Formats: sequence, C-alpha cells, structure tokens
Amino acid sequence: MRVLMLPSWYATDDKPWRGTFFQDQALALIRHGHEVDLAFVERKSFSRLTPAAALRHHFQIESANENGIPTSRMKAWGICPQTTRGAMLWTALTRRLVRWYVESNGVPDVIHGHGAMWGGYAAMLCSRDLGIPYVVTEHASSVMQDRLTAKNRALIAETYGNASAVIAVSDALKRRIASAVVIANCVDAEYFRPPRHDRATTPFVFLFVGDLVRSKRIDLLLRAFAVYRRDHPASRLVIAGAGKERRRLAELAGDAVEFTGTLSRSEIRRQMWFANALVLPSDFETFGVVLIEALATGIPVIATRCGGPEEFVKAADGLLINCGDEAALTRAMTSIRTRQFRAERLASSAGARFGYDVIAQQLCDVYQRVVARSPQRRAAARAASA
Repeated sequence: MRVLMLPSWYATDDKPWRGTFFQDQALALIRHGHEVDLAFVERKSFSRLTPAAALRHHFQIESANENGIPTSRMKAWGICPQTTRGAMLWTALTRRLVRWYVESNGVPDVIHGHGAMWGGYAAMLCSRDLGIPYVVTEHASSVMQDRLTAKNRALIAETYGNASAVIAVSDALKRRIASAVVIANCVDAEYFRPPRHDRATTPFVFLFVGDLVRSKRIDLLLRAFAVYRRDHPASRLVIAGAGKERRRLAELAGDAVEFTGTLSRSEIRRQMWFANALVLPSDFETFGVVLIEALATGIPVIATRCGGPEEFVKAADGLLINCGDEAALTRAMTSIRTRQFRAERLASSAGARFGYDVIAQQLCDVYQRVVARSPQRRAAARAASA
C-alpha cells in the first residue's frame, strides 16, 4: 500500500524538532512494509526575507530522502499564515505540490492528513482531485479545548465529515470529535532505549523537553524546583527547548537550572540518558510524545492531568498531578526520587504499548478498511470478476 502523508506542520531548518511524531508514524509504516511519502509546504516568515533567503525559497519544489522518508517540499513564504485566508492559500499550494508528486510518483492508495488545520483540509481537497480516500489524525490542542472560530469550526467539520476515517491520538481529543477512533502516537523504541551505562543518582537530574511557551507551565516547574531544592541542594533541572518565554523563565531560574536551547533528536536522547526523571507540567496536552520517549529510555515521568497524559501514565510509570498545583509538583519531585523504577520495565512497557509495530498495525487496519470501501477499489473488483 502506498500512503501520502500531509502534515499540518513539520521540521524545517530552523525548527528541526517540529512534527517528529509525524516522522515516527511514517517510519513505523515503512518498517511495516508499506510505501510512505510525505509532502509539506514550508511557510517561512516574510520577516526573514533577504536576497539570500529568496534564492533558497522561491516556491520551488524539492524532493529528497529525509531520515528514511521520501519527502517532497515546496519552499514557500507565509502569506498571513495565522489567518483562515492564509490557510486557504497554503492548502492551494499543497494541492499544487501533490499534483507534482502524482506526476512524478503516481497516485497513492490513500492520503493521510495530520491535523484538520490544515493538512487534513488539504487532504480532503486532494482526495477529490485524485478520486482516492483520505483519513485524518487530529493532534491539535485547539480542537480539544474548542478554541476555534466559527469559520474554522465549519471547515474542520467538513474535513471530518468527508473523511473515510478520523483518528484521535487520545480519548480526551476523541470526546471532541464524533465517530473518531483512538490510535496513540508512537515511539521508536529501538532509538529511545535505555543507556548502556548505569544512571547516576547524584546529582538527581530532572529534565523538561518542549517548547518554552506559557501553556507548558515551566514557570510552575521552576518555582516547585526551587522549593524542592531547599531539602535537596545537589539536584539539577535541565530545560531543553526554545521559545518566546526563554528570557522570562531565565529570570526565574536559579544556579542549578540549565537551559540547553534547541536540541537535535540525538541530543534529546542523550539528555534523557543522563536524567533521572522527566517533568511535563502542561496546562493541556492532546497526548505528550516526550513522555513515552522518556519512558522508553527508562526514566519515570511526572505529568499533569491535562488531557492525554492521564490516559497512559500509570502508577508504574511515574506520578500524575493536577494542573497548576505547585505544591503537588514539589511533593511529586520529592517522592519520585525515593521510589524504585526499573529502567528495563519502563522501556519494555512503553515499547509494548507505543512501539512502531503496534501503532503501524493499527494504522494499517484503518487504511485497509477505507481502501476496500473506496468506490475505485470496488469498481476494480467488479471489473476483475466480470
């Protein structure tokens, strides 16, 4: 089966960490024996327009094998990217990119849009162009929280309503989407594996990985860590990521806090190999991929009951606290350092629930159902039997 993935956002040169869970799903399917291609229209901000940048980005299409995934990119510029009008321009460019892809590679069996805004909406339009089914996986916290304009709500409803299947990455997200099935995000358990060395427990290292934005509540983590450290002065906190909150957070941090900035995938794994626990104190998460990556490397996690995490973080994996509860976070940081967690058990459990083979098989089952039900496949079957 050939699958064409259309992500709503994806890795770029300046933001290489974006959309790693789309990459994971593509690789999982490839390892499962399917042909998977990915097409993405980059939208570089006009604020970065220089003569040199214009030479690199002039709406040209480039194709390459990226991390094992055949990828077609249009090097575009963002025209009002945060508006519905800008989104419609982006989907028009995506249709153009998909037409180019089909001319070069042929028609895929199914299109998989990740995020209704706007990879899923583009998948719907391309599905009509090509006469093939499409499915949508929803990841967006804006959908879970219903933070949508009336116009966008109508466009999303149209996208879901015409899809052959709608997938949500968590039950919390499914509750906002009628008729969705739940298929979790996956983790490359061969890559995010326990280290070959024994982890030191002195100093005890807490790790945060993610965008430095308000909804991740890193400010809460910094305050809780400061209180926790009064009794455990040797402990450290590493904050991996970049974002507009960096300066404000640095003003709240003490000497035992390290900001690493943007890290590559291998550097994130290395940080997990030398950490003792991962903390994700977000106000909302539709899933929380970094949690299963940490578990796969053999460290326990502290997360909030904010949507996705409470569905899979069990007592054997770590601790759950309520959103915004600074005192509870301090207690959880104190508790987790005294509990016994076996790295091999954490890793094995993560792989069994979220490994590539498990999630790929669930996706394959969906693809096979929607392709078998497609009018084109039924017509071909009738012709073959005539």
